[in-house]
Amino acid sequence: MRSKYFKIILYTIGSLVIVFILLIGTCVYFLRNTCWVADTVEIIDTELFAGKHLYLVFRVSGFQDKIIFYELYNEKPIFDNCGKANIEPISTIDLSDTKGHIKHIAIHDNALEIVYTENEKEGVEPTRAKLHINR
Repeated sequence: MRSKYFKIILYTIGSLVIVFILLIGTCVYFLRNTCWVADTVEIIDTELFAGKHLYLVFRVSGFQDKIIFYELYNEKPIFDNCGKANIEPISTIDLSDTKGHIKHIAIHDNALEIVYTENEKEGVEPTRAKLHINR
């Protein structure tokens, strides 16, 4: 009689351990594949240079303290639902809100440079900035 109860307890504990392991595995998978705050990304300009397309991406990252920056890709990036690209950018630059209005985005040796102006009429909205390649 005693061994019958012992087997039932053993099966119960074994089942609970298996359920616990599956639950932990599910939680780990969920946490790895979930973004809590998705970046906002948009391809805002494309330029053909030396036979290749360059893609300028405008990215807003963060929840309360937003960081705004531009990324340059030498292939068209594909973004997942979190805003993560399938390839790495060749250059990235932060947008400063203290240097004036954006005039355009220049490229020097595959590095981005934001050209600012004090003249509001010459400036453009950050999502309307265009690439200027020094050829």
